[in-house]
Amino acid sequence: MAKLSLDAIIARVDELPSLPQIVVRVMELTEDPDATAFDINDVINQDQNITAQVLRMANSLYYGYTRRISTVTDAIILIGFNAVRSLVLAASVSKILKRELSGYLMGEGELWKHSQCAAVYARLLARKVKFKSVEPAGRIG
Repeated sequence: MAKLSLDAIIARVDELPSLPQIVVRVMELTEDPDATAFDINDVINQDQNITAQVLRMANSLYYGYTRRISTVTDAIILIGFNAVRSLVLAASVSKILKRELSGYLMGEGELWKHSQCAAVYARLLARKVKFKSVEPAGRIG
């Protein structure tokens, strides 16, 4: 693979897709101290894929909830705004990061794996140094 110049990389910035409006709105709401789980629910329910992923996460063994979570609102309350924001952002960029990205000289899925690992290590490092909020350190995107 040929090495790209800085000018070539900058020229390709316009080729990057923008985040879907649903993702942008969820990001805004999860940062808004006046937003409620109902507000976020209304946005997430507009996308079946994101809805399914939020429910799947809330019902995972990680959260160990004894009853089945069947509504997005309950899932948001259980897993929290930060986790919802991270999940929605990751879901939206995963398709891009899982492709082969010749500009990064990485094969299919390698940038996604790298991003996941970097997020995990950032969280671990934040915990180790007792950073006041671990979640922003491990955000993907």
